[in-house]
This record gives sequence, C-alpha cells and structure tokens, in this order.
Amino acid sequence: MNEDRSDRFSWGEGEIKVSMCAGCRRKHRGAVGCDAFPGGIPMEILVGEHDHCLPFPGDGGLLFLPYEPESD
Repeated sequence: MNEDRSDRFSWGEGEIKVSMCAGCRRKHRGAVGCDAFPGGIPMEILVGEHDHCLPFPGDGGLLFLPYEPESD
C-alpha cells in the first residue's frame, strides 16, 4: 500500500488546494476535526505534508479511510 498519493493535491497557481481529508469517511462534516483528531486535524495532514495513509502521532491508529462509491 505504498502507492504515490501526490496527485491528491493541487499546488499550482490558480488551482484549488484539496486536502485528502475531504475524501475521508472519518472527517466530521462541517467541523475541523475527525475521528482521529476530534480537536482539529494537524496542519501537516491538511496541507499534504504528511500522507495520513501512514500513522501520525496522536491519531490512535485511525488512518485515512476513503469514501466508497455508493452502490445501487
């Protein structure tokens, strides 16, 4: 599971920055936290400096969990 996830972020001029958190099922919608970080997601994860498919101090072992497409 060591795939390159660099394509999750757009840093070019005029492009929208997107955190991997936006596609995580653990994110609390409308809030700054998630199941791993209820008090607020660390900036290193939000800005893409750390791939949260890998452990991060204080996450309690709760890593990025992508949304799965809905089935009919």
